[in-house]
Parts: sequence; structure tokens; C-alpha cells
Amino acid sequence: MFHRWSFDPQNKHLTIFSTFSNSFSQIWVSAFDVYLN
Repeated sequence: MFHRWSFDPQNKHLTIFSTFSNSFSQIWVSAFDVYLN
């Protein structure tokens, strides 16, 4: 949602970070949405 990053697939660290960040963002957005409502 927030993060639409493009990382080099050959860089495994950034790819893992991107995956983690995307998952974390979805959780954070859901929690924040509940907080607002």
C-alpha cells in the first residue's frame, strides 16, 4: 500500500526486506485503520 519499492531480485537481502516490509505495512495499515475507527 504505502511501499511500492522495486528491488534487484539478485539482492536477496533487499528482496527479503521488501517482502517483510510489504507484509508489515499491511498489518500496520490494518491496525491504524482500526485505531482511527
